[in-house]
Amino acid sequence: MIARESISFRRIYLWCIIIVCGLLAACLGLISLVSVWVGFMNTNQHAFWVPIVVGATSLTALFCIIPRIVKCLLTNMKEKVIVNISATHPWSTFPKLNVPHKKT
Repeated sequence: MIARESISFRRIYLWCIIIVCGLLAACLGLISLVSVWVGFMNTNQHAFWVPIVVGATSLTALFCIIPRIVKCLLTNMKEKVIVNISATHPWSTFPKLNVPHKKT
């Protein structure tokens, strides 16, 4: 029961991260598109190409990075993790030593 609950909390956490990544990607995509739009609207000015190049580069980076992050999170979500609470205590993994006590 504990392992099933931990996996469900883990999936909820990872889905929240994916949603936040999507919102962040949408925000960055909007800023990139506005940058490209501003560049094309001001073609009569000197260095109008700078916002176009920056917006196109950031959109390209966004389309390359975000799917990799989501793919990594989805594959991480499919891995089965069994949590054993009794074995999480740091002293539970050490073997017990038979140390003779001195009699005084």
